[in-house]
Amino acid sequence: MHFKGIFSLGLVLVASVALVSASGGGTTAAKSGTRIDVSTRASIVHYLRSIHVNPKGVVIQRGLRNYAGPSCPGRAWRCARTQHAVVQIARPGGMNRFLCRTARCAVLQVAAAASRNRATCIKTTGLGASCSITQSNSAGNTALIWEDAGKLTGLTQTAVYSASIVQQSASGANLACVHQSIFIDGSTTNTRSAGATVTLEAHQSIFVKQDSTSGSNTAENAANPSTGVYTCASTAMSQDQKLTSTATSKGVVTQNENAAQSPCPDGVSGDNANMCLDIEQNQSTGFKGSASGANSATFLQTNSLSATANSPTGVSQTQSSVNPSGPGGGLVGTVNQDSSGLSTATATQSETQCEDAAKTGLTKDQCDPSDPDFAEAPSSLTQNQYGPVGLAKFSHKRRGRHFYKTLKGLGTATQTGSPPNSGDTFTINQSSTQNNDQGSGSTQTNTVQGDCSTPGNCTDTQTTNINGSTTTTTQSGQDVNTSTNCTGSTCQTTTPPPEIVGNNAAFGGGSIQTYEFATGALVNSFVPDGATATNANGRAVMVVGNEVFYTELSDPGFGPSDGIHVAPFNNGAGGSDLRVLPNPASSTGIQDLAYAGGYLYALTGYNQSPLQVWKLDPLTGSVIGGPISISGPDSGADGFTVLPDGNFLINDGDGSCTYREYKPSTGLATGTPLSVPGDPSICTGVETDGASLYFQTNFDSFTKTGLNGTLISTTPVASNSIEDISLA
Repeated sequence: MHFKGIFSLGLVLVASVALVSASGGGTTAAKSGTRIDVSTRASIVHYLRSIHVNPKGVVIQRGLRNYAGPSCPGRAWRCARTQHAVVQIARPGGMNRFLCRTARCAVLQVAAAASRNRATCIKTTGLGASCSITQSNSAGNTALIWEDAGKLTGLTQTAVYSASIVQQSASGANLACVHQSIFIDGSTTNTRSAGATVTLEAHQSIFVKQDSTSGSNTAENAANPSTGVYTCASTAMSQDQKLTSTATSKGVVTQNENAAQSPCPDGVSGDNANMCLDIEQNQSTGFKGSASGANSATFLQTNSLSATANSPTGVSQTQSSVNPSGPGGGLVGTVNQDSSGLSTATATQSETQCEDAAKTGLTKDQCDPSDPDFAEAPSSLTQNQYGPVGLAKFSHKRRGRHFYKTLKGLGTATQTGSPPNSGDTFTINQSSTQNNDQGSGSTQTNTVQGDCSTPGNCTDTQTTNINGSTTTTTQSGQDVNTSTNCTGSTCQTTTPPPEIVGNNAAFGGGSIQTYEFATGALVNSFVPDGATATNANGRAVMVVGNEVFYTELSDPGFGPSDGIHVAPFNNGAGGSDLRVLPNPASSTGIQDLAYAGGYLYALTGYNQSPLQVWKLDPLTGSVIGGPISISGPDSGADGFTVLPDGNFLINDGDGSCTYREYKPSTGLATGTPLSVPGDPSICTGVETDGASLYFQTNFDSFTKTGLNGTLISTTPVASNSIEDISLA
């Protein structure tokens, strides 16, 4: 998307917009590419209503210098207050400035100027804070949000903070800086027998969307504005909350901290968390796949819940929430980055939950159940702790190769680029600590899941400390998938089994099927567009994110492939083709596809031409490397993947169960041949997750081995005609 000529006579803006209504009812994001007519007040009002924003009282500024805030800079500026949503439209060469200190702030800034758009929201009082900043400027944009009221008190309190920043630029840099913090103390001394009830809720959301064709996108922290200077801090974007309660009563004490369900503002049913954070960089139409600037996203989420109670009668304590149909409370973050330039991200999440109860004697801020004081507690004691800490998708079952996933999130997280950048990095550090008195009424659950897929390197470190027992796991690579699940102090680290996607051979109408490897159950199936051609014969398949790449042999069933088709994966349900990449060897068939380091690899030659391997851009199909001539296998070879060391693994011929490694530099065989164990008679597709190999065997099973070919397991499936396979 380019902004040249954006200020034509009609003043029509193309942008993504997120505004908060004057009533603070919510945040609505317009679809990318929506045309916004700001030529008249009526058209602006119409647009605001279309995105469910109350246009009553909206302030529209058109001028060379537009300012909205508490102190007008001077006569040269058009000035306004910020009690209502503000729309600022700067003339060429002009500028927009916005400073809001009210509980609800919303601004849309439009400019094509040498001066960057600048908008600031500052909220340092109260239980509610809502700020939405939307900026479009060819010169770049800066937005800063500080939402921190310090310490608040009360036995029943609900704090809701939301921050939304949407920025677009043709060549300028986008900078988004957010600090968000909630601290509530619900302490009481109630000597009456009626008891005491404490209910504390803190719900926070941060949404950042940045698009720039050649400029950089940066998401980081805001500096403390107490000095009167509004600037960014060049540290990790911070989102934290602290809920504390020390309650003493002769009657029953009930303490609930974040026990209510709280939906994230992504609009997806079931995405619940007390702290939601979503950073999207170059994900809009017109930017994704064409951006070249650097992306940087760094954030820190901290959640601390502490409940201490004294009562001779009874105590009930609950921290966070559980949802039988999906995730409950906790932390969630998502990052999506796209650029041919360098993308880096660092996510740090820390959650601490402490519950301590006794008949008497516990003091404020003493929460320390590490001593065996269950005997000191009242006979009626219920303690519940639910410890989800997470990033990316959870409420909808994982499909495809995602960038990173730890428990749950606001959508599929990815790191992509055209061409991919092998220097991309993502670092995840998560910790979750739970402590309570561990009596018969104690419930503690904790789940952390990590899932990374990047052309560069991802490192995911997860640490759980449950009642003093620590479990730590670290995985690194381009594809990482691991989880830590705790019930009480017992924690287990597991790697969930994959799903296997296969493309069926058929003379017209062959389906792409998805199976659970663990059970062999068919998950989903669809007939892709390319398979509907006369005598189309399914061959290659590769799932990357929510896209499935596949090929067909043409009529009479063994002719050249017409290209590499790309369809949506949609959990195996598929959909209409999105695009068709050119066949790099147009006179032959493409029998296999692989994906490694952010690139698509195609094996061509089926079934009468010399075998060649091509390295392709997965977005456009442009040839990045090759062709590499493969010496040895028959041209009908139909098993191919790229191993972690970069070597190619290819079988000796059509249906052969003997596979050999080939050097990508020479195309010559190296090492010892691998024979698929279990004595299968037919083998076709092969795929790797970096630690194991998966083979399609006998058209009725999948076989998993180590990288050296040692048998791990075999899963029977329904009879099929699958050729190539992919993991999902």
